[in-house]
Amino acid sequence: MNPRPLMIFLLAAATLSAQAPKPGARSTAVPIRVGVIQSKTLALSVDFSGSLASPEDATLGAEVEGKVVELLADLGDEVHKGQVLARINPDEYLYRKTQAETAQAQAEANLKRTEELAKQNIVSASGLEDARTNAARAAADADLAKKRYRDTEVRAPFAGAIAKRLVSTGEYLKVGQPVFQLVMTNPLKLIGEIPERYLGTVKPGGLVTLALDAFPGRTFEGRITRVAPAVNPQSRAFSVEARVQNPKGQLKPGVFASAKAGTGTEQGALAVPELALTAFAGVNKIFVIEGTTARERRVEVDRRLPGGLVVIRGAGLQAGQKVAVSGLARLAEGVEVTVVP
Repeated sequence: MNPRPLMIFLLAAATLSAQAPKPGARSTAVPIRVGVIQSKTLALSVDFSGSLASPEDATLGAEVEGKVVELLADLGDEVHKGQVLARINPDEYLYRKTQAETAQAQAEANLKRTEELAKQNIVSASGLEDARTNAARAAADADLAKKRYRDTEVRAPFAGAIAKRLVSTGEYLKVGQPVFQLVMTNPLKLIGEIPERYLGTVKPGGLVTLALDAFPGRTFEGRITRVAPAVNPQSRAFSVEARVQNPKGQLKPGVFASAKAGTGTEQGALAVPELALTAFAGVNKIFVIEGTTARERRVEVDRRLPGGLVVIRGAGLQAGQKVAVSGLARLAEGVEVTVVP
């Protein structure tokens, strides 16, 4: 038997065996798509809680005594400034006004005659002075009578809503007796406390965002109007007030609110597409692509931004670096990759 063909066959088999991939060896790079680490300017804020309150809350009382003849507002009614809410029987006050105005007219006519006589030296200087005094007194009495007549109408001192009606038609009122409780509903104010470490960053004019259980998924905005000059030693926090517009009257005084107050901005925060983030055993990580190699980086998630971005913090990261956003399950430290469109 000729040994030459057998030797050629064995040599070819050995060559093919050497070229075959070994078990576990990676024959190709992992195909991935990439995103870019972006630099962002973030609005910083502090969370706090508080309650909505009315900037104005007044109990309206009767300024004259008498019987209530008409009620023109009731619980929950929205009223405008100057609107008549109730009327007290005006008859007696109308008579007094007419009487005072008549007395004023007589006193002024008498003063005019006296002044003419004084020019002819028929009336003494003291007589002229008495006439002037009487005219002034009559004018004051007339003004007072007119005011009391106007006060038979109970009017709203500001725009708001009726929180309580405290009298009934036909009831006889004394001076000062409460008639209505009126609260301002637009705007409202938010009252809360913020930890003392933010005392230097929370200032009047800062933006406040509110969330209420009564309106899930919605937020409302306001502006800080007042910051307490001192810290509460028990809570180690300081009080703030914010003005919240409420043109539709949806928000009500007394409602609890969760809020965020702006404390400034942070420049150069790093954000990646959310698809670049992977987690295992509670550890978040991304894969930075260096050339054709994946490098694992552990990160902490700070917050999520609109547009599918996540703000991260970690060592060895900088804006402009490419990160894998697909094929993450096949990646590990040092794995070769190929970027596909």
